[in-house]
Amino acid sequence: MRISLAGGQNKRFSVNQDAQTLVNLYLDVDNEEQETSPAMYKVPGKSTFSAVGSGPIHALIEFGGAVLAVSNDDVYRIDSNGNETLIGSISFLDPSVACSKNRYQAIFVTDSGAWVSNGTSLTQVTDPDYPGSVSVDYLGGYFIFAIPDSQQFYISALDNGSSYDALDYAQAESNVDNIVTPIVDHEEVWLFGTDSTEVWLYLRRVRFPAGPQTGRDN
Repeated sequence: MRISLAGGQNKRFSVNQDAQTLVNLYLDVDNEEQETSPAMYKVPGKSTFSAVGSGPIHALIEFGGAVLAVSNDDVYRIDSNGNETLIGSISFLDPSVACSKNRYQAIFVTDSGAWVSNGTSLTQVTDPDYPGSVSVDYLGGYFIFAIPDSQQFYISALDNGSSYDALDYAQAESNVDNIVTPIVDHEEVWLFGTDSTEVWLYLRRVRFPAGPQTGRDN
């Protein structure tokens, strides 16, 4: 009688099927050779890299060879050794934090404002032309935001998330629903609304970098 020395890798509802779990091992069964003993490969376990603030963690973004982390309402810089440095604080009513980055800045957006970081410090956006948002993405040097409860979206100045022009906005026109969030993918701006989606292309224009693509809305 053959006795299998390697069991399953996941617990099941019935202990008659499997009552054990592999720890740091991955079970590989050869379905073509049923009589061959399964192989078990080592998988590295988890270890704590860094403990940041009091939590919870609302956002993480890589920037300048480090990680910027939002822990509760504090923003930390975590270096490659896991050492954390407090660089500033943000505020919010709803603990939902969106973030993005350009070549020189990372930006954090909440329902109470926006903050930009050069990696070592944090500064709140005070430009009166910043209309607020709860979402942000990046396209061709510009941060892109949706104006809450509207069909409009807008951009920052080129490579500068602290500067805005009240005329640097556009509007989703194929449907009448409001924009929930813009998402940039493969040089396309997908404007997700409450009921529909509209696609704009990156056209590298000087005044406004994107334009609508016909036939790509639904």
